[in-house]
Amino acid sequence: MKPSHFARTFPHGSMFHKWEYEQVALNIVKILKRTGDKWRRLSLDEYIDARRYDNTSNHDLNLERPLFIDIQDIIISEYGARQFSVAWDEICKIAENL
Repeated sequence: MKPSHFARTFPHGSMFHKWEYEQVALNIVKILKRTGDKWRRLSLDEYIDARRYDNTSNHDLNLERPLFIDIQDIIISEYGARQFSVAWDEICKIAENL
């Protein structure tokens, strides 16, 4: 499954159990979706540039930066996204049964 499949669902039930991490993870898959819809490691600079494109304030970017650093090596594949969130794992299970 591509990042676009994950971008439609908020990743509740994450391994971090915090909505702030879940929001950053959702931001990552949305950025991946609009930049080729392929799984890959997103750099911090690319994340910041994309969030600025989304009109995110510097204050919010300062809050997101450490969260992004914590999860940037997880949200690089379908497997990582499934491991990150119960909701995203469910998306894959449903798709596998179609």
